Formats: sequence, structure tokens, C-alpha cells
Amino acid sequence: MLGFDTQMCFDRYGRFGAYGLQSKDRSSRVASKPSSSVNWEDVNWGSLQRQCILDNENRFNMDPRPMPNDEDYEKLPPESHRYGPLRKQRTAVLFRSYDGFKYTTDAIRTMRSIIMELVLQSGGEYEAFLLVQVKDTKKPIFDDPKVYEQVVHNSVPKEFRNITVLWHEGLWGSLYPKIPSHARNVHVSQWLPIQWFTLSHPNFDFYWNWEMDIRYTGHHYQFAEQLSDWSTKQPRKGMWERNSRFYVPRFHGDFSTKFTKFVQSKYTSLGQSGEVQKDMTIWGPNPPPGQGETLFDDQPPLNSLTPISDNFTWGVGEEADLITFLPMFNPDTTHYALRNIYYNYPRALNPAGPPRRATIITLYRLSHRLLSTMHLENTRDPGHHMSSEVWPQSVALHHGFKAVYAPHSIYMDRDWPAEALDFIFNNGDSKRVIRAFKDVPKQGEGSGGWESVFGLDREHNFFSSTWYYRTMFSTRLYKRLLGYEVNGIGGKTWEAAHGRYCLPPILLHQIKDVEDPDVAEAIEKVKAAADGKAKAEADAVKAKEKAEEEEAIAQVEAITKAANADNIGKIPMKADINDEASQPRHTEKKSQTVKSQ
Repeated sequence: MLGFDTQMCFDRYGRFGAYGLQSKDRSSRVASKPSSSVNWEDVNWGSLQRQCILDNENRFNMDPRPMPNDEDYEKLPPESHRYGPLRKQRTAVLFRSYDGFKYTTDAIRTMRSIIMELVLQSGGEYEAFLLVQVKDTKKPIFDDPKVYEQVVHNSVPKEFRNITVLWHEGLWGSLYPKIPSHARNVHVSQWLPIQWFTLSHPNFDFYWNWEMDIRYTGHHYQFAEQLSDWSTKQPRKGMWERNSRFYVPRFHGDFSTKFTKFVQSKYTSLGQSGEVQKDMTIWGPNPPPGQGETLFDDQPPLNSLTPISDNFTWGVGEEADLITFLPMFNPDTTHYALRNIYYNYPRALNPAGPPRRATIITLYRLSHRLLSTMHLENTRDPGHHMSSEVWPQSVALHHGFKAVYAPHSIYMDRDWPAEALDFIFNNGDSKRVIRAFKDVPKQGEGSGGWESVFGLDREHNFFSSTWYYRTMFSTRLYKRLLGYEVNGIGGKTWEAAHGRYCLPPILLHQIKDVEDPDVAEAIEKVKAAADGKAKAEADAVKAKEKAEEEEAIAQVEAITKAANADNIGKIPMKADINDEASQPRHTEKKSQTVKSQ
């Protein structure tokens, strides 16, 4: 549906051979030589990117993008707010890492493939950066260039050092003083470094937040461009209501017709002749009570002041400010763990909390405009803020920006009936839940509600899927792709009978600390050898200690035995042989004998 070719299938050599995966399969057509002969130690991705962008700079607008609070912001044509003048857009791809991160051979290949496919093959439409958190906030990385370079040298593989940007949480006290100090950590506020990066790199239209434990098994440029094209075609009418639901093709039918109308019908009331009398979908900005409108809100067009008068045209042709890969649900009525983490929204005006949306897994594409607005919300009075999985969506909701959930293919390890999938994953639509709210449609249901699958007591339904933060199925699939045998599938014996394991283009999460089978085997051998050596040394020490202990015991037993004998005192002890104090007694006795004679 998103334009991905699911009929295409990649095996490991076809997908990663160009990026350093060595072929050891004697039956393969590439067995005679390595898949890639590049000396990766000599590659400088930063230099390659800069040269590529320099060669193509006439294609792009390289000027800084305007901040929403700039004096001339409202004088610009509307499209300039989102993606600059008519030249090709530019997008930054931010790999999120930290000092101490283990860069496996697979993680390194993934970074190479993204840079090659998104940056170099596109002629500089994208640019990649490695954003590294330095956990020790006392290191003077911004005061001493030598310390900065030393941290980069110690933390990052050589080929990526020239695309590395360091940061630490010590920056946020001065930049975001209105956010409570306990909330300025990366877990609650992981967008602060992205917002900070946007301030120092304002000449991009969009920014990808790419976590290191994400894998995509297809071509990354096709992935990014098809998502952009699809999201651009999406209308704003019913957008937030569709965003809150999982799309199940076998159950809902065609997305743009049946699914869209199905969702819309839940928020409209019809007259006797079938005309729409009332439409309760979100239309334009939905700010928290008391906030009011701002100059940079997106207002509906004058000819469509209500959703009833719009024929799904507003927003078509407009790039999305936010793209996510799971639904944007209303956390207010769920058991989602972070639902109530928000700051500086007056309780008197927001007794139930401000309007908000949440999306788990923070693989997002965000516009410069959205990130700049998030920064302004953090810094201007009163200093609004929310947890990481809630903040971008909620700012987009408050200001009427275009946000889109892209319903990519999520695979399960068993065949679910379509009705069961919809009932479990969209259970906010069930009659039982709706009745709890007295049949009044509540915004953000679908995957929300008290029985939401995003609650800690329900998220086990994701464990057998390919896209969640607590699933092993994605790791099983990916390890088979790399040549592992997992549960009787994959590996040398299986592939000898069935051919190499292959996968269609799929997003996978989480893939952590996965090495190639031969690398893992070598690591295990080294570890086993080290363990064996350590064990032998420990056994030798124990044997020596045991021998010494046995010798001591034997000596004590000998002394005890001699002490109990009848000739005690006549048996010279080892310590008595050279005891000069005992000699005069024998000499005196000898002298007396001679005298008596």
C-alpha cells in the first residue's frame, strides 16, 4: 500500500554484500571472491558526503530554514514554511548512539547501506550524522577540542568519525531551563538533542530519527521516498482519527476508500436523507485550553472552514510534518506507562491533561517547522513539555500540523483471523468501550481506550510481531537472514535444502547486538579459549593450594603422632637438630662419667 514491492526478496549477500558481508557459501555464484573488496578502514563517509553535496548544491536550497517566530515567517508563501522554495528538499538522517555503544559488524553495515543508498545515490538529497550521547556530563567536550576528538576516537569506528556530533545532558539546563531538571534526561526528553541539532543545522527540511536497533531489509532510498510520496497524498480530513487505528487490509478493504469512509462514519451523524449533519473529527489546531491560537498554526482553508464542506482535498499535495510507524493513540484513557508525563500545563485549565497523542518506537520523520515549534514550546512561557513518545505528535495536534501514521506491513509469527486482529488491536472501537463513554465518540480511540494494546497489561499481543520494543520475532527473522539456524529454520543445513533465507522489505525492531554467525562463532571460540585458559590457571592455583594444604596436614599429623609415642622427647624434632641450647646437657653428662672413672 505504501509502494513497497513486497514481491521482491533479499538474501543476505544481495542485501549486504556491497557493504562488507563476505561470502562463504561455496554453492553461491559469488563464492570465488569476497562480496566487497573495499578497505573500509580507509573510507571517510564525511568527506564523501560533503563532496557529493558540493557537486549537487545547485539542486538544493542551502539557506537556513525560517524559525516559526521569525519576523518574516508569515510573509513567506505557505509552501516555504514546510519545505523551502521550489528546489529539491534536503533531509538529515540522525543515527542515535552513545559512547560505549557496541558497533557490531551488522550495525556498521547497516550504517554504510543507509549512507550509500540515501546520501550518495540520491546526489546529496540526504545527509547522515552520528549523534552520540556522552554520558559523563563533566567531560569538557565543548570547552576542549582535544577532549572532544578523544571521545570521538574512543567511541566511534574510524569510518564514521567525520560524521559524528557529540552532546550530553548538561546542555539542557541553560538551553531549556523551564523543563524540570529531573525530566531533562534522554529517556523522557530524547527530542532535546534533535531540537538542538536543528538549531545548529537549520538548512534541512526534514530530520529522520534513526535508532541503532532498527533494520530495514529493503532499499533505504525507496523506503524514504515512497513514504514521503504516500504521506503527501493523504488528506487532512479524518487524519487524526485514521492515525489512531491499525489498518488491517483483509478486514478494512482499500485504505483510501473503504477504510477512510469507515473511520469517518464513526464521527459523523446523518440526516434523514443521508446528508452529513455533524462531523466531530478534529479540524485544524486543537490547542490545550487557555493556550489560544498562534501565528504559526495551520488553519483550514477559507473554503473549508468545517470538515463537512471539505471533500478530502485539504492537505493533499502537502508534505507531512510528522511520519510515524505505529498509531498515534490518545494515551489519556489507557494504561500506557508514560501517559501522564507532561509539564507546565495549568491543572486549573487542563484537569484531565492537555490534548495529546502517543506513538511507541520513535522512528519518526519530523519537519524543521515541527522541531522548531517544539523548541519554542519548551522555551517560551510557561515551558510546555511531554515525554518522548508523546511530544512531537501532541505539538502537531495543538498547532494543526499535518501528521501521518504510515501503516507499513507488520508481520506476525502465526496466522491471525482478520476480525481478531482488528478487535484486539483496535479495541477502542468495541461497543463495550464505547458504551463506557455513553456512546460519545472519544477522539483518539481505535487503538486507545482502557483495553489498549499499548498498556503494559495488553502489549503481549505484540510479542509475536516484527515491530515493537518487546518482540523476539523480528530478531529471529533477522538472524535467519544473516545465516543463523533458529528453531529449525535457516542455517547451513536448512539452506542446503531450501536455498538462502530471504525477506521482503520489512521494518524490524528491536535488533540488538546481532553479529554475523562466523563472527559470533569466532567470538565464542576466543571466549571459550579465554575461559579455558582462565579455568586451567584457576585449577592450577587450586591444585597448588591443595598440595600445600595436604603437606601441612601431613606434617601436623606426624607431629601429633610423635607426641603420643612412648619415646616422646627422645625423637629430635627438625627444629631441635641445630638447637645449641640442648648441647651442654650431653657434654655435662659425658664429663661426669669421665670423672667417676
